Amino acid sequence: MSSGRFTAVVHGTWEADARVPVIPAAVVLLACAFTGWLLTVLLVLAIAAAAVLAVLGVACWLLLRRNDRDSELLAERSAALHAEVTAHAVTAAAPAPVVNHYHLHLPPGATAEGAGWAIPERDAITTEEAS
Repeated sequence: MSSGRFTAVVHGTWEADARVPVIPAAVVLLACAFTGWLLTVLLVLAIAAAAVLAVLGVACWLLLRRNDRDSELLAERSAALHAEVTAHAVTAAAPAPVVNHYHLHLPPGATAEGAGWAIPERDAITTEEAS
């Protein structure tokens, strides 16, 4: 409760019941100091995080970038492999004819014409008789 004296058209005394909360100046200064410290710490942490991300980004870029010399070597290897495959494809496209030689042991008195059933390619039979 506070009491005081005021002067107006009517002279008298007054009393008020309203309590005004009084915050000590030390509490206000302490709150401002803590807020400033917290903002400073957060700013330092944000700068440190940005620096770490920048270093990681540069490291990833350095590790993953394609070197010009590597590209040249890769092109040379690709050309050599292509030439090898093309050369192999040309030789594989025209295979040499396969010649099979069959040696039949016939019983005495038998002829090669009668043994044609034993040879898979019957249409290309040439006979030779050993003497």
